[in-house]
Amino acid sequence: MKCMDPIDTTLLVDYWSGALTEQQEDVIEVHVFGCEECSGRLVELGALAEGIRKLARSGSLRMVVSDVFLRRAVEAGLRIREYSLPAGGSVQCTVTEDDDLLIGRLNEDLSAETRIVVSLCDDAGVERLRLPDIPFHATSGSVAF
Repeated sequence: MKCMDPIDTTLLVDYWSGALTEQQEDVIEVHVFGCEECSGRLVELGALAEGIRKLARSGSLRMVVSDVFLRRAVEAGLRIREYSLPAGGSVQCTVTEDDDLLIGRLNEDLSAETRIVVSLCDDAGVERLRLPDIPFHATSGSVAF
């Protein structure tokens, strides 16, 4: 049966991640327990979250993250090792088994930019990863990768 009032995906994600108030959670739960379609979507979100978690734990997930994401990770008890790189610079870094996240903060004046592409290169200058059109805040002065 097709759901007549499907829950917005953003709300389902917020429910899954525990970002809703208790009252909001109650409303979602009443609907999900009675709706096979929305319940199935919630199960799919859970599977997606688990897949992302496995990628992240293996060190295979490379992405740009927001400062809000980093604050929430710290609040959740994750250990973050962060290196700040000056514009055009490099840094020698370490990662240990105790680190949950390794963050490279790329510093640059972004105030005049409308589009950013992150390109990661090896020591010989060969591009190994390209992230086109990444999200950023022009006033932040940095991008966390």
